[in-house]
Amino acid sequence: MDKKAFALELYNIGAFQTKDRSPDGKGFSLKAHSRNPELPLSPFYLNLRTITHAKNGPLGEYHIAQIVELMHEVALSHRLRYHCVVGVPDAATEFAEAYVRARRRWGQELDFIQLAKAPTENKFGYSINLMLTPLYGYSRTLVLDDVLTAADTKLQTIRVLETYGIEVGGIVVLVDRDQGGRRVLIEAGYPIVSIYTIWELIDLYLEVGLISQELFEEIERYLKIPAT
Repeated sequence: MDKKAFALELYNIGAFQTKDRSPDGKGFSLKAHSRNPELPLSPFYLNLRTITHAKNGPLGEYHIAQIVELMHEVALSHRLRYHCVVGVPDAATEFAEAYVRARRRWGQELDFIQLAKAPTENKFGYSINLMLTPLYGYSRTLVLDDVLTAADTKLQTIRVLETYGIEVGGIVVLVDRDQGGRRVLIEAGYPIVSIYTIWELIDLYLEVGLISQELFEEIERYLKIPAT
């Protein structure tokens, strides 16, 4: 399935939700609101969790397979070099597992690193920790995630990896919300690429009549507000 067709599939399965589907119909509260409660509610929400995720998402095995193939294509086209793969927990853990399985079937020797979130009293409410996998001995990894907003969880993940001397060869996300996270990662020296930008998605959804011009313009105004 090509990028455009899969973007439409994401809408059809409810991975892209408009504010009328929010709890009070006014918009969605995101991670960034815990850091800055004054931010306006988001007029859209990206639910890119899997059907087996604790918080329940719309992505099944077929969708995961499509996502990791698109991720591999963009990693290849940007010449990202890596020997192992990690998913930012918890949303992208299954992406990383599926990515490694798929590449091994094609003869690429990759290892899977698993990290997990643990509740803490820091400003995020959680910390990211090593889970089971011994990290020593690896040299460079590819980091996968579903959405890029302000880059907080990416940076936490990277700090854990670098504690063990692992270099980040690149970061691949499914959707970049274009709210400052890319700039943060680039300025920190980490290569970051996305399958889609939010602009690509909403341009397409407007073009085919899935969202209104009014909602498009509301999203456009919202995205001008940095989440970082």
